[in-house]
Amino acid sequence: MPFEFGGKKIAVIDDDIVVLIGLKRAVRKFENCELIGFEVASDALEALLKQKVDAILCDVLLPDLDGLNLVRELRRSGANSDTPVVIVTGANADDVSFKEGDKAMNATIVLKPLTIDAIGAALSTLEHA
Repeated sequence: MPFEFGGKKIAVIDDDIVVLIGLKRAVRKFENCELIGFEVASDALEALLKQKVDAILCDVLLPDLDGLNLVRELRRSGANSDTPVVIVTGANADDVSFKEGDKAMNATIVLKPLTIDAIGAALSTLEHA
């Protein structure tokens, strides 16, 4: 069953403003889909420890904290300890290494360039895992 974007609040953490703008445009077609964007991991961490979202898209390479460590921090505590996460990377997926224990992180990897279909498929898989 495909992921339903309508009515969802999705956090996107990516230091590439083009990605943030592109995703905001892509989700406009879904009714009541809210996308909140962060260019810096520390800002995202501060907000997401307090504010529940329905899904998180997080780039691996961020200027202040890498995406996997950000997700690990969110899993330890806060409002999004069980929120589905799509780790986004422009690198080879094999270069993104999950540590022991990360398998239960409720996360998957999607390669750039992003498409709304690829994101939806990844989130759908996590939602039904």
